[in-house]
Amino acid sequence: MDDESEQETVGGFWSYYRRYTKTAVHAASAAALTGLGYLTTVHEGFAVLAVAAYVLPPVYLYATREESERPPTDGDADESAGESDAADAPSAGDETAPDSGEERASEDPELERDRWTTATVPTDATLRAVTADGRPCAVGDGGVVLARGGDGWRTVVDDGPGAARNALRGADATEDGRVWFAGDGGALGRLDADRVTDHSAPEEMTSTWNDVAVAGRAGREAVYLATGSGEIVRGRNDDGDLSWAAPVKPGSGSSVAAVAFDSPERGVACDTGGGVYETTDGGREWERIGAADAALHDVAFAGETLYAVTDDGSALRYDGDRWTRRSVADAPLLAVAGYDGSTELLAVGEDGVYRRADDWERVDLPTFAAFRCVATGEGGTAVAAGDDGTVVERTQGS
Repeated sequence: MDDESEQETVGGFWSYYRRYTKTAVHAASAAALTGLGYLTTVHEGFAVLAVAAYVLPPVYLYATREESERPPTDGDADESAGESDAADAPSAGDETAPDSGEERASEDPELERDRWTTATVPTDATLRAVTADGRPCAVGDGGVVLARGGDGWRTVVDDGPGAARNALRGADATEDGRVWFAGDGGALGRLDADRVTDHSAPEEMTSTWNDVAVAGRAGREAVYLATGSGEIVRGRNDDGDLSWAAPVKPGSGSSVAAVAFDSPERGVACDTGGGVYETTDGGREWERIGAADAALHDVAFAGETLYAVTDDGSALRYDGDRWTRRSVADAPLLAVAGYDGSTELLAVGEDGVYRRADDWERVDLPTFAAFRCVATGEGGTAVAAGDDGTVVERTQGS
């Protein structure tokens, strides 16, 4: 077996095992492990039986599973994934349609060579947000802020803005590469080169910021903060003088999971109640444009098209007129990213990274982890990160 085939086999078993842990067979084998473990006080031989009772069932079931249960190989589209009920996808006026798969593939030949590498990073903290434009950055638990330079990834700060060690949950970059990040306890900061400026608790607000989005260029950018209490706070930077408007509640009050802007005027947000909202006036007013029957984790623009990902592993697409739904993963999808001028889309979740050009397919990665964030940049650059400080990246021209 060559390295590539071995990697696919391991990846397939990992995905299968995640589903197996939710079955009755796993519960029974775990109980057997516990029971036989107690009997080791009588005879040490029971330890062998205990391990066998836990390990052998998933291996046997994986090896003998039906062909229909096997994950599709690269290039095989899951035709049944396009089927959906009206209640499954967000819609304006409850109108849905199956994804036809007729979107044109990316015309950028660099994106056809989907090669990723595992980065060496100086942390094992969970990373919850990344940026890829300009100088790639990653932020996460404990307030860690990482940046990649010519010599690789390094720590800018390890305790967040104000050294408060609050978890950082969102990050976004201006058009010219200034990075803003936000998180628990009102934590808010910006990164210029290697200098972090603390803007935490604006207007004495110490909410949990689930996400941050910025629009415009450094020094004149608008900043948008998504709160756990269902609000969006809009700020404006005027050459270092930050001003903040009163919080706006787009929906019913469910926690706003993510916010994204593709221009200073147009933005979208989604919440854990399944609502999707759009603004065309810079965040002053929001209009509901869809609702799903699953919690939404992230939204992103890919050109003029809007995408959202759900807790049930689905990707939702909105073309300005109707919503369509595609089942992508067996585990929750936690983040999605597109790039202006490209039709490619990337999504990540607890069981890997997925890419959409003609159709959705799982990306072959050199490592396995639960990924919590992804970002794309110019020329096909992409970064995904997650648990235990795992970072994988696709550099420009790779």
